[in-house]
Amino acid sequence: SIRNRMWRACARPARCRRWATEAFTAPPHTLGNRARMEWMEQLRVLPGVIYAMALGGAIGFERELKNRPAGFRTHMLVAGTSALLLGLSRMVLEDDHYAGVGLRIDPLRLVEAVVAGVSFIGAGTIFASRKGDGVQGITTAASLLTVAAIGIIVGFGYLALGFAIAVL
Repeated sequence: SIRNRMWRACARPARCRRWATEAFTAPPHTLGNRARMEWMEQLRVLPGVIYAMALGGAIGFERELKNRPAGFRTHMLVAGTSALLLGLSRMVLEDDHYAGVGLRIDPLRLVEAVVAGVSFIGAGTIFASRKGDGVQGITTAASLLTVAAIGIIVGFGYLALGFAIAVL
């Protein structure tokens, strides 16, 4: 079971056993502050996600005006999701609840996962739009990767750099 695997992988088995028992058996309202972050801590990620969505949406809107595939909503969602995932990793790293339970997070691995996911979406836009001899959709894939990078930049907190890349 999941609980048994957690106990074996944990650096401090007694502490992990207690946490796993609370997490899997207690109702959510009885877990207390130890098992959940404060609302204000969680809402701290929201402005970065909104900002990344605005920057991605601006790039998507420009593409939509030119009748290109993957317009406003797609670019907005890719940038916002990238920023959300990076913001989530920062929250988990700063959460005292996970301190000492053997949790190791490398933020660059999450960046690699975002890039791989967006590359998969981009490959779908290339394969879906082949016509005859030529290949179409490479610019769409590149723009999706760019807005994902903007979301990652904003997720790490570099707001001015994200804005400058979006303007370029």
